[in-house]
Amino acid sequence: MNMHPKTAWTRPALVGLLLLFTSVGCQTQQEPPSTSPALLTRVSQALVADGKLQPGEQCDDGNTQGGDGCSATGTLEAGFLCHIPGKPCSLASLCGNGVVNSGELCDDGNTADNGNGCSATCDLSLCGNGTLDNRSYPNYAQEICDDGNRFDGDGCNRLCEVEPGQACAGSPSRCVRAGVTLFNTGVDANNRRLEGTAADPHWFYRGTTTGATTGERTATDWPQEVQTARFMAPLGASTCVYQDFIIPSTTTLSRFRMRVATFNDNEFYAASVNGATFTPIVISQPAGEPWQKNTIRELGTTAPWRTGLNRLELCNENDDGPPNAFRYLFVDAYDDKCGDGVISPREECDDGNSTANDGCSATCGIEPAYGCTGEPSRCARTCGNGALNPGEQCDDGNLTPGDGCDVRCRVETGYACPTAGSACVQQCGDGVINPGEQCDDGNAYNSDGCSAACRVENGYECHGAPSVCGTVCGNGRMDPGELCDDGNVSLGDGCSPACTLELGYVCPTAGAPCVKSCGNGKLEQGEQCDDGNLISGDGCATECRVEPGYACSEPQSAPSSCAETCGNGVLDANETCDDGNKSAGDGCSPGCRVDPGYSCSGTPSTCATLCGDGIVAGAEQCDHGNTESGDGCSSTCRIEAGWTCPSPGTACTQVCGNGVLDIGEQCDDHNTQAGDGCGATCQQETGYYCSGASSVCVTSCGDGQVAGTEACDDGNLEDGDACSPRCRLNLGQACTSSNDCEGVCNPATHICVVANVCGNGLTEQGEACDDANTASGDGCGAACAIEPGYRCQGQPSVCTSEPPDTTLVRGPPAVGSNPNAGFEFSSNDPGARFECSLDDGPYQPCEATYVVTPGQHTLRARAVDVAGNTDPTPVEHTWRVLDDNRSLAGGGCSAVPTPSVLSLLALLALRRRNSAPRQRGA
Repeated sequence: MNMHPKTAWTRPALVGLLLLFTSVGCQTQQEPPSTSPALLTRVSQALVADGKLQPGEQCDDGNTQGGDGCSATGTLEAGFLCHIPGKPCSLASLCGNGVVNSGELCDDGNTADNGNGCSATCDLSLCGNGTLDNRSYPNYAQEICDDGNRFDGDGCNRLCEVEPGQACAGSPSRCVRAGVTLFNTGVDANNRRLEGTAADPHWFYRGTTTGATTGERTATDWPQEVQTARFMAPLGASTCVYQDFIIPSTTTLSRFRMRVATFNDNEFYAASVNGATFTPIVISQPAGEPWQKNTIRELGTTAPWRTGLNRLELCNENDDGPPNAFRYLFVDAYDDKCGDGVISPREECDDGNSTANDGCSATCGIEPAYGCTGEPSRCARTCGNGALNPGEQCDDGNLTPGDGCDVRCRVETGYACPTAGSACVQQCGDGVINPGEQCDDGNAYNSDGCSAACRVENGYECHGAPSVCGTVCGNGRMDPGELCDDGNVSLGDGCSPACTLELGYVCPTAGAPCVKSCGNGKLEQGEQCDDGNLISGDGCATECRVEPGYACSEPQSAPSSCAETCGNGVLDANETCDDGNKSAGDGCSPGCRVDPGYSCSGTPSTCATLCGDGIVAGAEQCDHGNTESGDGCSSTCRIEAGWTCPSPGTACTQVCGNGVLDIGEQCDDHNTQAGDGCGATCQQETGYYCSGASSVCVTSCGDGQVAGTEACDDGNLEDGDACSPRCRLNLGQACTSSNDCEGVCNPATHICVVANVCGNGLTEQGEACDDANTASGDGCGAACAIEPGYRCQGQPSVCTSEPPDTTLVRGPPAVGSNPNAGFEFSSNDPGARFECSLDDGPYQPCEATYVVTPGQHTLRARAVDVAGNTDPTPVEHTWRVLDDNRSLAGGGCSAVPTPSVLSLLALLALRRRNSAPRQRGA
C-alpha cells in the first residue's frame, strides 16, 4: 500500500512522538504557577501609554518612548523595574538599597522574598494571589482587595486597591460597578497618584474647598503608603476632610452601606454622614498599635444616606509634631450585605448568615466541595458528584485541582468543561467557542471580558469567534439597571462608568452626550420632572426623576410641583394612572405616569402592553411596530422560531439554528427544536444551562425545574429528602424506572431500592435470579443463586419446580429423498436449552440440521432448564430417507447420468464427506 511521504510514519515513530507529546504536556501541566502576573502575547496599541496595566502589557509608564524601561509596546526592558503603572521605571540595580525608587512598590533593603510582602524585585509579593492580606507595618501586604490578578480596569487594580466607581468584597475579591463613585486620597480623576504638593481634588478640609496636600516626606516607613498619604493641618487638633458623592436613585437605601480603609499616623477620631455624626464599625484590622495599618470600617444601613448628593466626613487625631498623615481608601459601597439572604451581583451565594464552613462563606462565596441554590441559599456537598448543580461552573466527578475543574467546581485557567461527569479539556484560548465555553477571545487571561476559563466576565458582553468583548455599560444601549448610557465609561460627562446619572445631568438619548439641565426649573428632554433644585426627598429627585409615591406636574417653562398622592388608587392631579401601588414595571410608574409601551385605564388603573407600538414592554420579547407575523416578531410580540431579535426597536434576523452565537442569542445548538435546552428562539430553556457554539445544554439540578433526564427537582441540593442532589429519587420513593432512582426501581413494588443488592427484585451482575427476598427454599436462594430443582425467570424472578416441557416445531417429512433433516424445538421455559439423541445414541446438544444415510431414523429431543432439570418425556420424531440411486434407475432414463445429475451427485458426495463425522447408522 502506497502512503504519502508525510503520513508514512512507522508505528515506533508514532509511539515515540506520542510519548514526547505526552511528556511535554505533563511537564507543562506540573509546573508551579508563576508568582508574576500572566501576560498576553498580543498587545493592543490603543491601551499602551494610558498609565494603566491592561491585559497584554508587562508595563505602562504613560508614554510610548523606548529606552526608559518600558518600551513603546508595553514590554519591560532589560535591567529595569516598572511596578507602578503611570510612573517612571527605575534601574533594577537599585532594588535593595532601602529607598523606594519610582519603579518600585517597596524596598526593604534586601533582594530576598522574606515573607514581609516585598519580593526580591521590590514588588508586592502577595498582591494578586486571590487572598486578602491586610497586615500592619512593617509588613508591606496591606491590601484592601485581591481578585487574583495584577491588572487594572477590573475593579481591583495592580496595587490591590479598589478602583473608582467599583465595589469589591470577598476573598478572592469579587468586584462590580457600584454606581457610587468615591476616590482614594492622593489620586487624580484617573486614580493616578498625585506627585509633590498637588492639592487633592476629591478630599477637602472641613469648611473649605481646599484639597488636602502632600508635603515633603523624609520618613522611611510607609513605603507604599507615602505616595498617597495626605498631611494634616493644622497640627495639634483633630483634622477632618470630606468628599461629596452621588447615590443613584436605583439604590435601595435601606440596604446601602459603605466601607473605607483608614490609615493614620495617629488614631481615627470620628465620622459623619450628611452632617450627622455616625460611628463606623470596625470590620477588620491587623493586630498591633492603632496606626500604620489599614483598618477597614463600615458605615452601615442606619447612616442617614439619601439618594442624590451625599457628604462623607472623616476625622482623625493630629499630634503637635510630625509625622502626621492619613490616607483614606474607598473599599466598598453597595446596597447589599453578605448574610441578608439576598444574592447580589457580586455574591455567589447568601445563606442568611455570615458563618463559614456551611457551604456559603462569611464573604458569600461558595466554599470548596459545595453547591448552593436559592435565596436564602441552601448549600450541599455536591461538587464532585459528576452532575452540574447550581453554583457550579463544572463538575468532573472529583475534587482534584489542576485537571480543569477545581475543588469549588470552577473552571480552571485554559480549560473548558463541556460535559458534567467527564474530564475537562485544554482548549480555552484557541479563538473557537467550543462546548463548555461562553466565549473565546484567543487568549487565556482575565480582565478583558472573556476570562481565562472562557467565561463572560461580570459587566461585559461578548460575541463572535474569536470573541470581541466590551463592557455592557458604555455600549450606547440602555440595558436593564442603567439610568443612562452615553457610549463610554468616562467620569464627569454626565453618565458615570456604572451608567448612573451624575449630579445635574440628564441623558435623553442612549449613545448620545448628556446635558447638564437638571435643576434649572424647566422640563427638558430626558427629565420626568424639574423642580428647580437638586435636592431629593421633595418628590423630584436629584436626577430629575419622580420619586416613588409622588406625582409631579410637567410645565414646560416653570418648576414642577409635586404632591405625595401616587399609589392611593385614585386618579389625582398630575397623574395619568394610579394602580394603587408604588411599584415599577407594571405599566404605571412609581410617579403615577403611564410607562412607555403600556395603556392604562380605570380606577384603580389596570395596565396592559401595546403590541405593535414599537416599544418592548412587559412580557413582550419584541415589537416591530406592527402585528404581522413572519418577520421574526409575531402578532403577539413573541420572537418566532428560528429568529433572534438583538435589542428593542431593531429588526430581527433569521440566524437561530446556525450553530453560531449571534447577538441576542443565549444559545444556538444548530437546530430550532424546543425541549433540548436551547429553544426555538435560541434562548436557554428553563432548567437548563447552555454553553459553546454550537451549544451544549445540560440540566441544572437544584433549580426547582424538572428538565431533561431529571426525575425530580425540589429546588435544593439537600440529601436525605425525597429528591437527591443529583435530581434522582431517593430510596423509598415511588418510581417507574430505575433511571429515576438513586439505586434501582423494584419492579414488584415500584419503590426505589439499593442497587446491586440481593433481594431488590432485579437480577443484576453476579446474580442468577432475584425474587425480591433473601429467603431460601423458594427456588432463588439467599445469595440470589437458583436452587437445585428450580428454574427462575422474570423481574423479579419467578421460580418453579416442574421440569420443562418440549415441543417439536419443525422436522423432516416421514418419507423423502433428502438426506438433510432440519429440526426446530420450543419449550414452556424460554431459558431452556435442548439435547438430542439420534438413533438411540447419547444425548448431545441438538443440531439444526442432521445429514443421514438412506433408511429409517429416529431423533429424540428434551428441554433442559438453567437449573439442569430435564424433560422426562422427550419429544420423538421418526422418518425414512429413500435411496437416490434406485430412484434414478427405475425412472426409465438413460443409464448414463446427464452432466447436471453428475454435478448434483458430486455435490452430495462432497457434502456427505464433509459431514461424515455427524452421521449415524441406518
